[in-house]
Amino acid sequence: MIYDIENLKSNSECDTQAWIDNVIMPLISDLSSLSNQRVEWFGPFGLRCEVLIKIAGVGYLRLTQNNEGYTEYDVRYAEGYHNPNGTIAELNGFYNKTALLPDTSEEVYALFLDKAS
Repeated sequence: MIYDIENLKSNSECDTQAWIDNVIMPLISDLSSLSNQRVEWFGPFGLRCEVLIKIAGVGYLRLTQNNEGYTEYDVRYAEGYHNPNGTIAELNGFYNKTALLPDTSEEVYALFLDKAS
């Protein structure tokens, strides 16, 4: 597989273009091979530089890069927090619960399957 989390772990700078080139694009290629489905991506969006990866007929993941340069995915939207005025932080997903993206493409693909079930 092309995706290698070490590409990102060795890069402590949060360089969005390098993140897209070295992590997101190889991951999309691997997910397409693993799923035999069309894989689309959208972004980066907002202050978190969020990228949405969608596998046709399976589901999607929202990915972002944290301050240490590691890739995270949204586990779920923030629970118990609501600001009726919609702060900039809330609108950009800063209160979403996240987890570090797994090390292999197979493990990332399993996240799509878990969310779909």
